[in-house]
Amino acid sequence: MAKNRTQFGRIMALLDISLNEISEYLHIDKTTVSKWRTGSRRLTPRSPYFEPILSLMLEQNDAMPQKPLVGFLYDLYPDELFDNPRQIRDFLKLYLSTPPETMITAEAPMQKDSLSHQVFVGIEGRQEALNLVLCQAEKMTVPGTIKILELEQISWLCRDPVYLKNTITRLKQLMERNFHVEFAFSSDQIRPHYINFIAAVGILRFHKNIHKYIIDNDRIQGLLPCIYLVSDGCVSIGLDSDEPSIPIHTNFFSDPLNLHKYTKLFDKVVQLYGNKVLVTNSAKDIDRILENINFFSTKKEDLLFYGGYPSITTMSPELLSEILDNNNIHGNVRTRCMQYYTYLRHIMTSTPPNYLGVYNLILGSLEKALSFEYHIEYELSAITNRQIQKTPKQYRRHLRETVEFLEAYPNVRAMLLSNGFQKEIPCVWVKRNLWSLVFNTSCLPSEYQIIFWDDVNLVNMAIDASKFFVTNNYSIEHRQKEYNIQILQALSEGKII
Repeated sequence: MAKNRTQFGRIMALLDISLNEISEYLHIDKTTVSKWRTGSRRLTPRSPYFEPILSLMLEQNDAMPQKPLVGFLYDLYPDELFDNPRQIRDFLKLYLSTPPETMITAEAPMQKDSLSHQVFVGIEGRQEALNLVLCQAEKMTVPGTIKILELEQISWLCRDPVYLKNTITRLKQLMERNFHVEFAFSSDQIRPHYINFIAAVGILRFHKNIHKYIIDNDRIQGLLPCIYLVSDGCVSIGLDSDEPSIPIHTNFFSDPLNLHKYTKLFDKVVQLYGNKVLVTNSAKDIDRILENINFFSTKKEDLLFYGGYPSITTMSPELLSEILDNNNIHGNVRTRCMQYYTYLRHIMTSTPPNYLGVYNLILGSLEKALSFEYHIEYELSAITNRQIQKTPKQYRRHLRETVEFLEAYPNVRAMLLSNGFQKEIPCVWVKRNLWSLVFNTSCLPSEYQIIFWDDVNLVNMAIDASKFFVTNNYSIEHRQKEYNIQILQALSEGKII
């Protein structure tokens, strides 16, 4: 993976830009581009090719729905918002022009080896995650099991012949040491070169139906070391062989139409883990599942949620105490946290009953207080679900303003707040996995605004919906041009209002 150790190589991998594309774009030999990628020759801002390459990378980023540069740069420069094209360009230029020895220091904090779950994204992230698992396995004295579950695509594994050959070699060496290696792909990922990969490895097992494979597997508790490649580009990776845990991401149940697929899976997880930690991103999704679908024979209180906690309305003080115990929070910090919880619960229970609630806002405030004030890591989907980081003081002010807003608009039936607030405008801030709650809400006033994050699927959902006015919370001139065209077209045809 030497080719991706340079800043230039990382961005190429992140944006899925090939040697040929850059070579043809600049009308230069591929050898030169290859040297930039591997680091044998450095591309500097003084080069006449630097600005054109910068433009190509930005064009490629704009053409990709998830805008991967935003999350990538945010991890490097967390104090920046990256909410305009100029800022993205400036910091990409800074990243590419920073000497490699400096970047090692800058990127070091990203390697959170103390976490039991790390987050990776894109082609390079998947390759790095697999490399981590293989490195962990190679250090083990007792043979284990490696299971790779890919829900989206595996072109990242097969597109580079050198990487593919190296991976196959390492897997075969592990299998010679009596390691068990299994891949599971979703059924729509069967392609000739994927099958060739399976054949090249030899005794590697292939599972066409990943969901059936997970459900039928009787040894879920023996998956470690294990890698989970989740459908939105996030990777949850478990490497702790002493305390098994199964990372379950909200993408497993973000689509209400497919929830029935996972009933047996969740039943099995509960049977195997009882009140072990269930890792997720959104507590609202968890609550929706537990309340609306009979997945579990157990009580809510029998499960702990790390990352997404149960709602204030259902979380008992005892459960919160258990969560704090699980995260080793004691003393004055624990006392302040319990006081904050009591304050939030009072606001929640004192709001008029016709509200579906300040549900996610309060939950988010509690999560932020726990994570930022008490340094608990919980955000597994930070790459694709970027939020503006606020201090606990800012969140308390945010909460107070929101309660004032709700009192001013008694007809508001639902309010899901994530990373912002517009005073004097009735609005809903919809997180990616929460759209169904809003669309299932009836009797919203016609002037109600649903403000979407930049996700094309949400726009499609909105176009199909009725009696909703749809806008977006980021400036029109950059991140959502193509989405706004769809929205405006739908508005002009009377499909939304």
